[in-house]
Amino acid sequence: MEIFEWLSIFVLLSGSVSLFWLLPIAFKQKSLTTGFFSASLMMLLGYHLSFLFSFEATGIWFNLFTTICALSGLFSLIRESKPVFARFPLYLVFIPFLIPLFFSLIMNDKVISDLLIATFQGGALFVYLIMSVAGQMKLGNRGKQILGCVILILAFTFHWFISLESYDETAIAEILISISILLISFGLKSQYSNSNDD
Repeated sequence: MEIFEWLSIFVLLSGSVSLFWLLPIAFKQKSLTTGFFSASLMMLLGYHLSFLFSFEATGIWFNLFTTICALSGLFSLIRESKPVFARFPLYLVFIPFLIPLFFSLIMNDKVISDLLIATFQGGALFVYLIMSVAGQMKLGNRGKQILGCVILILAFTFHWFISLESYDETAIAEILISISILLISFGLKSQYSNSNDD
């Protein structure tokens, strides 16, 4: 088994543990935000399964839908952070699902499609970091999410901007992704557990 396959298995294991933490919260709390983040994790697992079983053609779509679900989760998080009277309509949370309509037009141009996905991913990471820091300042108990997001930004940087040998940058990015999703998921689990105790 090649190192890339072992890395995919590592991400699959950490993603499965994270889903085990997040899915009960999504169902119990009826939280759209946690539901979208869980769906994003499922898409990430699908991406790595498609790599393991050599279905590379579907990999780009799994990658795109991982980002789309994360964006919708962020829209939902922003909506839930506002007072009820100031919230934007719920249907706006689903706007990222319009992305595939025009993405299919550019997916054959690797440079443009990669640039688009990188822009969405980078934007989502920085917005989540800002939301987590704001939540920490207001309510506390967001340290794991902040640390996980910073590690995810490092993984994003290694994947898109740091030019190492292909093996090195992929290995570093995948390990960082695994650590970050465990931290963020555990942080969300702790956050909802503490809110239930209060």
